[in-house]
Amino acid sequence: MTNDITKTGAPTPAAEKPPEPAVLFYLLSFFIPLAGLILGAIYLGKRELAQREFGKLCLILAAARIGIALIVAVIVVVVVVVIYAAVIIALIGAGAAGGLH
Repeated sequence: MTNDITKTGAPTPAAEKPPEPAVLFYLLSFFIPLAGLILGAIYLGKRELAQREFGKLCLILAAARIGIALIVAVIVVVVVVVIYAAVIIALIGAGAAGGLH
């Protein structure tokens, strides 16, 4: 919770809050990581704690999505290489046994 009065007694300008449908921006950050990185960078530099937390979560969601994409990509590559190797071995074995003419 933020104070509306500074130490000098003067009221502070209206505190700028993160975008209201924050869940939509979190989803955007996860499914479009570039948007999350941009939002996170913008809001991480703000003064208000709520804004910085919003930016931090956008960055975390973008990084999580990138990490998940990398893990899935590695798994797909490994599966494709294993299938490719199995097919090549099967073709070589069939050719050696005289199965291919």
